[in-house]
Amino acid sequence: MSNSIINSVSLAKALPERAHEALKRLIVFLSKSDRIRITGRLCRRRTPDGDQRWSWKRTMIPQVLRLDREVNPHIAIVGESGSGKSNACMALLEMLGSRDAGFAVLDTSDEYVGLAGRLGARVYNCARSGINIFELDGLSAREKTSDLVLMFTRHFKLGQYQASVLNRCLRYMYDGTERFQAHSMQSLMGVIAIFRNHADSRESAALQTIRDRLGMIYSSSVRDSIDMGSVLKGSSVFAMSELHTAESQAIFMEGFLRKLYSTMLEKRQRPGGMFYVVVEEAAKLGESAILSRVVSEGRKYGIGIIAIAQSSKGLARDVRVNSSVFMSLYQREPEELNYVANFIAGGNEGHRFIEVKKALRTLGRHCAVVSMHGSREPITARFPIVQRGRDNAEYRIAELSKDGISRGELLRKLYSRRINYADACAAIEMLLKNGTIQRHIVEGCGEHDGTWYIAKPRNSARHDIMVAIISRELAEKGVGNRIYNGPNGPDIVASIEGENVAYEYESGSKSRKDVLEMLERRRRQYKTILVIANPAAAARYAPLEGVRLIDEHEFFS
Repeated sequence: MSNSIINSVSLAKALPERAHEALKRLIVFLSKSDRIRITGRLCRRRTPDGDQRWSWKRTMIPQVLRLDREVNPHIAIVGESGSGKSNACMALLEMLGSRDAGFAVLDTSDEYVGLAGRLGARVYNCARSGINIFELDGLSAREKTSDLVLMFTRHFKLGQYQASVLNRCLRYMYDGTERFQAHSMQSLMGVIAIFRNHADSRESAALQTIRDRLGMIYSSSVRDSIDMGSVLKGSSVFAMSELHTAESQAIFMEGFLRKLYSTMLEKRQRPGGMFYVVVEEAAKLGESAILSRVVSEGRKYGIGIIAIAQSSKGLARDVRVNSSVFMSLYQREPEELNYVANFIAGGNEGHRFIEVKKALRTLGRHCAVVSMHGSREPITARFPIVQRGRDNAEYRIAELSKDGISRGELLRKLYSRRINYADACAAIEMLLKNGTIQRHIVEGCGEHDGTWYIAKPRNSARHDIMVAIISRELAEKGVGNRIYNGPNGPDIVASIEGENVAYEYESGSKSRKDVLEMLERRRRQYKTILVIANPAAAARYAPLEGVRLIDEHEFFS
């Protein structure tokens, strides 16, 4: 037998073996636990009596979910609490991230913080870094005023007269460019104070109501405004758990989407792949139309929305209709179950609606019924359980340092969150370098001596760290107290034998005149005032009438 014939026979024998091995490798690849698997398809079958009926057919060969053939990039995810919506979104982000897609997650409960490190995302604490909703963003002062009045009226349920008063305050702020260096919540609060000095009783009551409502978000008004252009160049998680009220979170979400929309209109696209914005608890936006605007126009600018809600009614109709991918996890509530089943099925010919409804009602956790434009019929899918990885060291350090913390305590708390010593030290140095936290070495305060850190101090790092240490020392001595440390109140208010006592810490940076003026204001509110001063400054403040002066070393001895 010639060599060519022998080679042909050998090749013929090898081909089936190679094909078999290739198929095995393909099945192993598709069966990996980190992929979103398609588990079934809705198919039309002929019954024995000749009718056609829809039923679910399990997929025998593993298949993975693909989103690259969709008409637009928007995705809607609905499902009851605990059904696995956030996990499904994380799995989608991992899949989209492998295609050079960036993302920004509006995370209302800090669920995505652990995922950020794995996906190379930066974490922002929205209580300290976020969006300044008062910037014009390309709008005229009149347009911006109108938008803000509508937003505050909607979220805080202001009356018509209160909305009118707020409108005048905002117009005054935007017209007074010489009076206010920046448009911010602090500037608006200053305008409200000016108006109250010249208001009648009705207007004064309206201004007080506005101030009280805005006070819900004033404490969390950002100290650092993030540039949307830089956000679009990478991936980010905006942790909003420290915005403790639903109103604060809703206003941050709406402000972020408005800035994103204005950036879109400027045609400042992200280089490379798509950019996705995850809106957790989208129902908090209420009747705001901004999410619908981004969904309607985002595809042209490479922007996709992943909107998540417990109920489909929590999503605006435009969001539901314009989302190429609609995913529903487990549903039990009858009205919601009927609506979602009808939306996905698109009718009941051949018991189509009944089959979809049955699938929704029997879904396991981390499973979903999915409707996609790229797939003619609905499918069922199973999401992998996403391992979120180690906690994000930078975010936790900034969070733990917000009120001042010693190095030892900080490292212990980071270790309890499974952040090792080397990673913790590297993260601390990086945050010191970029100015997120500041350092101060405490001396002469007994057991509190050593290196302390604080994130974004209101005053100097020395002052705010010493205030935190004094508060701790009082608590250890059984004196109940709280840190005020604001422009209109003392550093600490302590309760001693039923009397409120004001504590002030003075590092020596103020002039004697400024200290006397400050103490005069305190005397109007507090019967007893104690000033704790560092030794170098103590002589400058003594003697002061009606004030007890204590050397800081004496206080801690």
